[in-house]
Amino acid sequence: MSRPKDDGMTGAVARRIASPVAPRPPSASYSQPNITAASGKTVGANSTGQISAVAPVYKPPSLTAAQWTAQDTTLKHQRDAAHLALQDYIAQRTQQTANYQTEYNRNTQDTQDNQKVDRLSLGDDYASRGMSFSGLGLKAVADQGTDYAKKYSALGAGRGQFLGNAQSAYQNFLKNQQINDVRYRDEAIARRAAAYNLP
Repeated sequence: MSRPKDDGMTGAVARRIASPVAPRPPSASYSQPNITAASGKTVGANSTGQISAVAPVYKPPSLTAAQWTAQDTTLKHQRDAAHLALQDYIAQRTQQTANYQTEYNRNTQDTQDNQKVDRLSLGDDYASRGMSFSGLGLKAVADQGTDYAKKYSALGAGRGQFLGNAQSAYQNFLKNQQINDVRYRDEAIARRAAAYNLP
């Protein structure tokens, strides 16, 4: 039995098939992928040579509540506005009280002047009839004095009511300012929590 003729081509093909082809080395321009964290920092391979799947979360240093509120500009503006409102309120209250006191003094003086005139008129009336010291004359003078005492009492009651209402309104204003200040501070604390992603 004769061998097939080897023309040189068959052996070459066989050698190429039998010899495994080595993989191409990576290109020198190949670079390891980078992962960018939320903080803006690039995270590469860790000490084990593996790429970290999750970038660490950057946490800024937290200020205490007192430190935060001390430099919170919104809170400062709110408190400055509240202080100005209080100063305006006090100024208006002082002016209103002064105006009322002036009116009260004038009314009191007018009442005193009218009482003097009425007393003289009443005395002249009874004197002209010869009844100055009569029972009717004395009773008329007493009744007139009672009427004017009621007028003075009404003036004093009105003044007391005005001052009492003014003081109550002032206390309510201060109370509302205190309530608002607590709310302003709570809002500042909430801004701190949002800034630092606090629970």
